[in-house]
Amino acid sequence: MKRKIIGSAMSLCFIALIPTSALAVTKAPSPIGIDFRSSDWSGANYDHSFSFGGVTATAFSSKKKDNIAKLYKSSSDGLGIRGGENDEIDSWEWLVIDFDSPTFVTDIWISDLFIENPVEEGYVELSDGTSIGFKGLASKHGDPHVQVEVNKTLTGATFYGKKVEKTYTSWNGRTKTCLKNTEYSVVGFDTSTSVPDSGNTLILLGMGLVSFAAIRRFRVTR
Repeated sequence: MKRKIIGSAMSLCFIALIPTSALAVTKAPSPIGIDFRSSDWSGANYDHSFSFGGVTATAFSSKKKDNIAKLYKSSSDGLGIRGGENDEIDSWEWLVIDFDSPTFVTDIWISDLFIENPVEEGYVELSDGTSIGFKGLASKHGDPHVQVEVNKTLTGATFYGKKVEKTYTSWNGRTKTCLKNTEYSVVGFDTSTSVPDSGNTLILLGMGLVSFAAIRRFRVTR
């Protein structure tokens, strides 16, 4: 199967870890444009790569794309990768999503991202090279979803985890060092059926303003 592999998320591009105020914590609408919770994606379970509706999901067990892995599919959380936490993306696991045609994505929905010590985090590299980090804002009880705003036309996205040492303060006030806690699942993408054409919109707006000014001037000079 021909796959478009998105550029390495370990490139030198800037990774912004989105702060609490920039994320919404709620439940993803059902359905959304590309919804991995849907029964249409049931065939992805235990597969290395699965396609439906012009979207392909492929699992890797490390940043080396020759280390293949198997997908995990959940009706509540979407897609994860088997290995480690079977239903989640963790450590060096990579979930590569490819779109057959450019798609305008408004939001990405993430699940299984909790506040723990240390707080759970995740990362996504968009097909335009932008990298976004997100971290758990949900309670340990229940599983609210994290909404990541995108508002871009994409041909895909790569979700991945990291192994990085992180220092944190435990419940008893002691300072500890451990591997960064990367565990999350991908619910899907909120999409728009049409790509915004800001260029033509601005041209039409400009023509309208010019016409309005000309009419006003004509009335005044009469």
